[in-house]
Amino acid sequence: MATKLQQALNRRKTPYEIERDNYEKAMSLHIQKAINKEEGPTKEKHIRTILMGTYKDESARLFWSIALKLPLQGHPIVCWKFLHVLHKILREGHHRSLAESEAHIVFLGEVSKLWGHLKDGYGRPIQAFARLIVAKLKFHKKNPEVPGTMSLTPEVMASLTQNSIDNYFELSVDLLDYLDELLVLQNAVFASLDKSKANSMTLHGQCKLSPLIQCLQDSAGLYDALVKILFRLHSSLPTDTLTGHKERFLKSFRELKVFYDTCYNLQYYKNLVSVPQLPDNPPNFLVSSDLSHHRAPVVATVAGAGAASPDDGRDDEDEDDKEDPSNWVPELAGMQQPTQHQPVSSPPPRQQPVASGPALLDFGGSNSAAAADALFGPSFHVESETDRLHRDYKNQIAGLNRKIQELQAALEQATAAKLRAEERLSEIEKRVKLLESKGDFEERYTKLKTMYQQLREEHINLLKQNAAAKKETSGLKQSLDEAKRSLAEQKN
Repeated sequence: MATKLQQALNRRKTPYEIERDNYEKAMSLHIQKAINKEEGPTKEKHIRTILMGTYKDESARLFWSIALKLPLQGHPIVCWKFLHVLHKILREGHHRSLAESEAHIVFLGEVSKLWGHLKDGYGRPIQAFARLIVAKLKFHKKNPEVPGTMSLTPEVMASLTQNSIDNYFELSVDLLDYLDELLVLQNAVFASLDKSKANSMTLHGQCKLSPLIQCLQDSAGLYDALVKILFRLHSSLPTDTLTGHKERFLKSFRELKVFYDTCYNLQYYKNLVSVPQLPDNPPNFLVSSDLSHHRAPVVATVAGAGAASPDDGRDDEDEDDKEDPSNWVPELAGMQQPTQHQPVSSPPPRQQPVASGPALLDFGGSNSAAAADALFGPSFHVESETDRLHRDYKNQIAGLNRKIQELQAALEQATAAKLRAEERLSEIEKRVKLLESKGDFEERYTKLKTMYQQLREEHINLLKQNAAAKKETSGLKQSLDEAKRSLAEQKN
């Protein structure tokens, strides 16, 4: 027994195991830096590394194994940033992240209930954010064909509905439910901001406003899909059947327009994202040609901007390390998942640092290449090149999709113009037929008038002949009567 134990202790790790340990340590460091207790927007470089990790592992299990050990139920800013990073992973991470995160729906529901008891500060926003994440996971569980970015292309729509009007009806309800949760979150965020003290350029304001960029992106896809589906439903179902859908959409349209207008005027979003503008009036689903006037809202983020703080242009490697995350995040190996019974106000225990020495290197600054080699190994640069190519292809695909949308819009306009031309042609044909029918009527009228005159003349002649015949008959009767009287007198 002692020999086996000694052999196990003396066994050296393989190069792969060493590289994997360094990778996991680096990922844990980036997750801790992304999800920290400092009030301010999460730095994009940490989120980008976490997203790359999901593609490297083709999974989000490593993120969950580390994130669940953070004080999510003990510190509001940590929980808020956790939900922000999780939402980002569900949208842009590996597609398996969605299915793997479904196992944590119950935990997210408990987080929502717990922070809902805190009426001020981050309480209500966290409650709404966790509910939104749960709604997103349930939506994708029911509709696995929809990508995390909520881009419902015609192919995805056809796969979801199978061209069944019942499936369109059910999908519209799911999309409206999702949009409702999203609007609840943005209302909670803006309601929690103290307009007299905070604005979008303060760390407090940016910390709360940064996650709304993903909400802008989700809402654009939801709105575009809902408009097209409701036009389809109104063309196939009675208006009374869709009254509830229409009322819910109009309510969401008004709130979404206020949301876009508010974000459009915020200075924080000026250099980060292009906020779309909705039309003044909602689409009229009873007029099918109104679909040609619909323009899908586009939310474009500025490359490299991310959720940066105002002083993000400086070398922030030292700033991130001013307070070592391990001072407040306990040892990863020995922590347990927080429970709902943990009090909100209880401070997290102070433990030993997660790791120390050259293994914990940052990717910022001038030593980024050495850090990458030390942490991820030579394969990191290959994956970075792959990631760059992936982004390039993704941008090309996005450009092609935009061109396709433009061509589809042009085709819809041409189709609408063709329908209008056909309607005008049909009206002209009706008018021509009406004029032709009027010409035939005049001709028939002339013939009938001529026949009437002929019949009238014949009738007058017959009346004259009848009168003459009556007179002649009357004279003959008188003569007959006189003859009868003369005969009777002769007999007497």
